[in-house]
Amino acid sequence: MGRLVRKEKSSKTILDLATIAVFSVAFNSDWHSSGLIWWGVLFLFFICFLLQEKGKLFLEKGYTIWILLFVVVCGGSVSWASSKQLVITLMVGLFVNLSVLLLLRSSIHCREDVKRTMILLLIAISVNGLYMLIINRHSITGVNTGIQSTANRLGGQNGWNANSIGMLMSIGFIIYFYLFQTEKRIVFKILYGLACVLATFIALVTGSRKAFVTVIVGAVAYLLFDAKGKRSRNIIIITGVITILYYIVRKIPYFYAIIGWRLDGALALFIGKGVVDHSTMIRSQFVEAGIKVFLSHPILGVGIDCFRQYNAAITGYSWYAHNDYVEILADLGIVGFLIYYVAYAYLFKNFYKRFKEDKFTKLLFAIFICVLLDGYGAVIYSDFLFQTILMIIFAWFTTTFAGESKKCLRD
Repeated sequence: MGRLVRKEKSSKTILDLATIAVFSVAFNSDWHSSGLIWWGVLFLFFICFLLQEKGKLFLEKGYTIWILLFVVVCGGSVSWASSKQLVITLMVGLFVNLSVLLLLRSSIHCREDVKRTMILLLIAISVNGLYMLIINRHSITGVNTGIQSTANRLGGQNGWNANSIGMLMSIGFIIYFYLFQTEKRIVFKILYGLACVLATFIALVTGSRKAFVTVIVGAVAYLLFDAKGKRSRNIIIITGVITILYYIVRKIPYFYAIIGWRLDGALALFIGKGVVDHSTMIRSQFVEAGIKVFLSHPILGVGIDCFRQYNAAITGYSWYAHNDYVEILADLGIVGFLIYYVAYAYLFKNFYKRFKEDKFTKLLFAIFICVLLDGYGAVIYSDFLFQTILMIIFAWFTTTFAGESKKCLRD
């Protein structure tokens, strides 16, 4: 019996390592661009999954139906899409990502598995953060504080998407912040605090406004959700966090040259005063174009990922909408929009009823709030990071309802 338990724990450890490898490569443009590396880690993950789960596949009803419905409407849009090639290309990546997540969801049997999966995600985020610091160590110190330019942004010089790096690290910050708040051992508390600072630094030097907002909203949301019995302390912390970040990006030339001026440009659009930067301006034009396309194709849209063609004709830029809500409306119409966001409504309903139950649920709610906000400034329906987060949230609620499985209790 003991030998059997040790064998199961060993296979679970190997699956955990394979999961970290999949996450790490998926988030890393350099590694993911190599077909050998990407398909290699996917094959390793599949083999480890078979060994751990003994070939059994558990398909959670709600999550699986939602995924299948969304894939069907996306794939089905090839029949009315303006570009069949764009649909097919998008579907290949989406199918692979969601297949991995379905397998990963199948390996989650209880709440402890959900928490462990979140830690595996955090490890992969940390690996990529350290990787970015190492390969950009010279450009980070070479920022020209006299030039307000996107050239200063971390990752932009290496062909990476700076916003993707920023979002990755901002999510990492929220998880580290939760660990810092809940940890009792002083040594680990210090380590988590340092990790929060490092994750925030990397997020800021990407120049991503979404990452900046996510760091603030994530910390504030968690503190507000966890305010029972310590409201005054949390208000002081919230005020301090916002004040410090405001000072950093507005008063320190190094950070202002990277992100401060970009925040000023976005703020100018909302308040109607000041100079709106070029990036903010064209993104607002994309939203207007997306709404126009939706109104002309309101039922089924123009086909998944095909808005970019219409956008090129309207604005001159063959880009996606940089807004998840508008992108899905334009691509899949009201039918696809309702199918995709019904899951968000389901999760929000669960959070509203149950977020006070424990600290981990509060963490997930804080991250979910950030996901909703990030959808306003990015297209995330096909993003592996955000889809992983949604899978983890689904798993948390369904395994909590079901209770602890015998498999987890035995482990």
